[in-house]
Amino acid sequence: MTGLTVGVDVGGSKVLAVLADAEGAVHAEARHATPPHEDAPGVVVADTVAGAIDDLAREAGRALDGLPVGVGLPGMLDRDGVLAVSPNLPSASGADMAAVLAARLGGRAVVLANDADAAAPGRAPRGWGAPGRGRRGGGGARDAGRRDRCVAARGGRSAGPRLAGR
Repeated sequence: MTGLTVGVDVGGSKVLAVLADAEGAVHAEARHATPPHEDAPGVVVADTVAGAIDDLAREAGRALDGLPVGVGLPGMLDRDGVLAVSPNLPSASGADMAAVLAARLGGRAVVLANDADAAAPGRAPRGWGAPGRGRRGGGGARDAGRRDRCVAARGGRSAGPRLAGR
């Protein structure tokens, strides 16, 4: 398997990590519960992301060192990797997630993006309002898993990615 990437979607209820190829096919995935709101600024979130990536490596049966990592985070992320405001992760609001994630992941480069920005390119082929996409075109709960996998697989591929550790 070549051209693999690690993508992580950090949400209000779960952290989903996937190992995907360039075509977006998911080869392995791992889930963790999003940590409770008692988080030193972003540290517990970063620990959970790292744990999900470790579980992903076990699920994939291979080391993931050296593979690109993209992380989609909920909330307003500035160009320096600071999660300015995050209603879903209030204790991580104001945290320098670029620095915290880079430190927790052994200094490897991590591309950060707002989770909705990371998901948008994957939604384009079917569209938010396509038939069967839920009431008012909102996607519907049954489509949430597909959106989450898209965010994870494309985490960081947005108009304004932030490169952690640089």
